[in-house]
Amino acid sequence: MTNAGKHDPVLATDLTPDLQRHLDALLRDGETVRLAIATDLQLDGDFGPSWLLATDERVLLLTPNGDSPDLLELPLSQVRTVELVDHQGSGALRVRTDARGHILARFTRTLMPAFVDVPAQLERLVRQHRQLPADASIAGKDPGWGRGENRRCEHCGRVIPHRFGLCPVCLETRKILFRLLSYARPYWGRAAISLALMLVATWIGLTPPLLMKSLFDDVLVPNPQGTWLTPWLQGMDRLQGLRALAFILLAVYVSGNVMGAIRRY
Repeated sequence: MTNAGKHDPVLATDLTPDLQRHLDALLRDGETVRLAIATDLQLDGDFGPSWLLATDERVLLLTPNGDSPDLLELPLSQVRTVELVDHQGSGALRVRTDARGHILARFTRTLMPAFVDVPAQLERLVRQHRQLPADASIAGKDPGWGRGENRRCEHCGRVIPHRFGLCPVCLETRKILFRLLSYARPYWGRAAISLALMLVATWIGLTPPLLMKSLFDDVLVPNPQGTWLTPWLQGMDRLQGLRALAFILLAVYVSGNVMGAIRRY
């Protein structure tokens, strides 16, 4: 079985030998791959390869998982709409049936232009599989991910830079923040510890200037106004004050190096 021939889709990707071997075991008699395109995100959002495949009968998502790859399939007879979804940093291919919507592929912004024609290709396969009204279209609106287009934002009318793929002026940063937080949710414990260490490291980094101020205003050239360390240094002579501040500075220096080592670990 191969995807070469007169029915080659515009977006045909050469199948790897491992993928071909798995497909040979999955495909039915007479079933042929009409569309094959690789993705760089898995359905759970983790980086990793997956393959979106479409045959004469169904749509498949094949994710490598050792000798037994994970398989998600949807018959073409159940497909009602196919659309591309922009998640502001990544994209997804969503297929709707009468019962629900299915995310069949996720991919980074780098692969967005490669998926522009996938809905139209799937619509062509669905039309070959079952009768559809001539004026009916199951492919969703073109998100305009193709390269070389001077696309304008639908809201503000500004030209969208090619390197962004979306309007930087109308970008909803709140959605991006919530999305990042959703990724961090499984690791909230580590995130809390990292935040605490960052706050402690910041406090340690700001301490030396305050200690230098105390060195001059409390020890070398006493100032009547004093500093935040004045109550603690009261009753000490100049030599004792120098020793105390030197010890604190040494502790701050060691603490800063320890925090730096923890962050680099």
